[in-house]
Amino acid sequence: MNTRNPFFDLERWRRLMTVVATMRDDVNCQISKLSLAKLLENGKGDYIFNFNKDILNRDAGDIGLDRNDCFVPVGFGLGIQFDTIKERTGRARIDTYPVAASVASRGFINPDHAEAIFNGLIDIRFNTETVAESFPTEMFRTVPETQPILSKDANNEPYSIGVIPQYNFAEFIKPIPGELYMQGDVDTTFKLIFNGTGANFDIAEASAPTVVSTTNAAYLRFMSYGFLMKSGSMQAKDMAAKFREILSRA
Repeated sequence: MNTRNPFFDLERWRRLMTVVATMRDDVNCQISKLSLAKLLENGKGDYIFNFNKDILNRDAGDIGLDRNDCFVPVGFGLGIQFDTIKERTGRARIDTYPVAASVASRGFINPDHAEAIFNGLIDIRFNTETVAESFPTEMFRTVPETQPILSKDANNEPYSIGVIPQYNFAEFIKPIPGELYMQGDVDTTFKLIFNGTGANFDIAEASAPTVVSTTNAAYLRFMSYGFLMKSGSMQAKDMAAKFREILSRA
């Protein structure tokens, strides 16, 4: 078991349950996530993520927040997905660094341009209040272990034609302090900002690693894992305050 995985922080879970139990008997607390993808556009370096459930596409992997609920995040993740252009499938692998196009895997034709994503910042706003002005995106860039793709040469000898990154949940999600809460009936926005001037985010298929794909594109996937309190929106502020108080105890 990887202890960096926030889902396995049992002590934090027990503390949150203590908070919920003292607030309301009818609030159901559960492990959950929020997730949203945005098309990565050439030359664009600002993207707003809003987890209002009414505007999200669940079939494509988007998970939002109901107006009556409260969400206390314990970790954030920012990654890249290569998915279909016309209608996202929600099945694309999440990469935590700019994967270059190769004969082994689809990827960026100019991966160095996409490095700007992991040299940016995230502006977090709760309604009109600024919670964080420059949350660093560098912390999300992780190069995971890779799995080699083998072929055989003219002499029937095996050789590597490339590698496929392996997804690691514990590395993807970065734990955060218990300072933020999200209230379903109040807009909480995460604005990703980086230098997109002149950037080209075109991707290519493994079958033609130098040709721009006409069927797939790159998407930014922003996710938050944490604790969902059903019907807890009205008392979200009090819950979060008590949660922080308990977490701060030795």
